[in-house]
Amino acid sequence: GFTVTFNKLKLEVGSVATSFTETNLVNIENAEKNSWDGRNLIPYTNQAKDWYARSATGNGASVAYTTFLGVTGATITVTQSNSSWGIFFSKGTIGRSLIKSNQIYTISFDCQSNITSSNFFVDIKDGSSTNSLIRFGNINLVANTVTHIVLTATSTTVTTTDQVLYLGGFNVTGLIFTITNLKLESGDTATPWTPAPEDCT
Repeated sequence: GFTVTFNKLKLEVGSVATSFTETNLVNIENAEKNSWDGRNLIPYTNQAKDWYARSATGNGASVAYTTFLGVTGATITVTQSNSSWGIFFSKGTIGRSLIKSNQIYTISFDCQSNITSSNFFVDIKDGSSTNSLIRFGNINLVANTVTHIVLTATSTTVTTTDQVLYLGGFNVTGLIFTITNLKLESGDTATPWTPAPEDCT
C-alpha cells in the first residue's frame, strides 16, 4: 500500500491559478487555520435566479437577467415610484450559519446605473426589513459608469435566521441598475468573485 498526502489543495474558476486560500471550491477548511476567508457566503450569484424588485407602488419595478461584463447579471428597471423607497434584493438563502456576531465582513459587486446617486444602500436584514445583521451603508454611483463596489462592516448580534440582501434607495422613476459578481465574505479584504461552494456540487 501507499499513502498520498495533499497540502494546500485548491479548486477555482478560470484558467489561472491564484494563491492558496483556506476555503475554496473544494469546500474544505485548512486544518491549520479555521478560516472562511475568500468563501462566498451568498449562493446563486451570477445565475439567472433569486432576484426580486419592489417599489412603493407595489408594481413599479421589474427584474430581467442580462449579460453584463461577460457574465449573467440582474437588471432592475423602475417604471413608477412615487414614495420614499424602492428595494432590489436577493431571495437566495444567505449562509446565515456562517455569519458570526461582531465579526468583520466584506461585500463586493460590479454594477452600473443610468443615474448618478449616493442614495443607494446595502443591508442584510430579515424579510420584514428589520433586524439588520450587517449594515454596509451607502454606495456612490456615477451615471453610465461601471463601478466595482467594496463595502466592509461589522455584523450585529441579531439572531434571526431569515436574512436576505437588500439594495435600497431605488425610488427613481426611469432607473435602470445592473449588478453582477456579488460576493459576501469574512474579513476586511475583497477577493475576486467565486461561486459559493454549494453552487459547485
